[in-house]
Amino acid sequence: MSMFSEYLNQLIQGRGITISKLSRESGVERTTIHKALTGGRILSYRAMEALAYYLKLSPQESQQLKQYHDMLFEGEAAYRSREAVTEMLKDVSDLWLSRPRDDQERGLPELDDVREKEAAIFKGYTKIDRLVQLVLAEEMDCPEPGVRMAVPASVKVLENGVTWLYRHYSKVKITHIIALDASTEKYNLHNLECVRNSLPGCVLSGQQYHVYYYYSDLVNVQYTDPLPYFLLTHNGVVCFSQDCQTAIYLKEKEQIEYFRICFANLAASCRKLVEYVEDAGQAWKAFWDASLEDGLCCLMSQPGFSLSHEKLNMAFTREGVRTFLETGRQFDVPGKPLEVADAAKREELVLKLSASIQNGAKARILNDFTVEFPHDLAMLSSAKQGILLYEVNGKWAIRIKEPSIGQALHDWMVHLMDGKGVQGQEETLETLWDVLKVWQKSLAE
Repeated sequence: MSMFSEYLNQLIQGRGITISKLSRESGVERTTIHKALTGGRILSYRAMEALAYYLKLSPQESQQLKQYHDMLFEGEAAYRSREAVTEMLKDVSDLWLSRPRDDQERGLPELDDVREKEAAIFKGYTKIDRLVQLVLAEEMDCPEPGVRMAVPASVKVLENGVTWLYRHYSKVKITHIIALDASTEKYNLHNLECVRNSLPGCVLSGQQYHVYYYYSDLVNVQYTDPLPYFLLTHNGVVCFSQDCQTAIYLKEKEQIEYFRICFANLAASCRKLVEYVEDAGQAWKAFWDASLEDGLCCLMSQPGFSLSHEKLNMAFTREGVRTFLETGRQFDVPGKPLEVADAAKREELVLKLSASIQNGAKARILNDFTVEFPHDLAMLSSAKQGILLYEVNGKWAIRIKEPSIGQALHDWMVHLMDGKGVQGQEETLETLWDVLKVWQKSLAE
């Protein structure tokens, strides 16, 4: 059953209306409604509007129903994929906007380490969360702390543990191996969720969190081992069940050595999911050159004023333009920003951008509801090159090239530029003029 069918059925049941009465009052045939509720037919837009009118939907309910109706034509998989990418970028943006780390206040958890440590089996989120935090906290006392994990990226306990570690410790190396779904479907939500759950740790870690992957048939795979996943430290091993709701803690030397060998054997067949780039500027240029003829897309707070907008799709923010006019700091490529001290030159660059858009360049202002994109972040994408996510000052850059994930991220960018995620040409031009006028007025005062 489609999301449209489920939602329409929910709306009808919530109002206690029979299908016969709904058909009679709305004018939509009963068989048409039945087929729409079972996914056997797509309602016409007029029929959908008639049902929405009779059901007296709120603006929010009506908007949601129309959104699900649109999904029937473009495919739910594509819609869910874009939702996952939006949430991924929101997670990174939220993290970046609130990412200050105080190494002087590590805030180690208050744990009953003796009791928990001696327990043989841990069941449920709360107990496993405390066990993982204890094991990770103890590892930080080692001269060169390091953690190796072969656990799904979706396990919240470990996602929280990685984030917690890198908020309080800047130099602990974590190597994480995950299984990506080998399905050939164009949009794979499992694989996108793996990236979403991994990226916050990558951003916080200072290149110390290394994520690798291998492919597996996750639908048909049958585990013979009751505890197929594990987390390995110098002092012990936490083994997890397939649903990660049960765990045990092993601390014998022979057990630790066994899992070290298991991890090394698995790692030998893996590839990097997330690649850290040492020279962000050089990586940007290589990505740019390789992608210009491949549908290059760019998302950043500030538009690249000196870039060739005719050869790319670019989304930027109103705030980014305002900040440039006020500060003169121009981020066109990752690295040290250009300082445009002359106010007349800043105005000239904004006017040049406006003229470029008038002449057909696809540079658009990001709508506020799409995603809050921090001023310090930027992202490039292309169908063949994947994505390059970087900090505009050139402090770090992250590359993801896995084909299905890269394609999904690029499709999100293309849809963003073609849909309601950005302002249209005329609205973008109006916004640029508004920002420019406000800035000019402030100069005059």
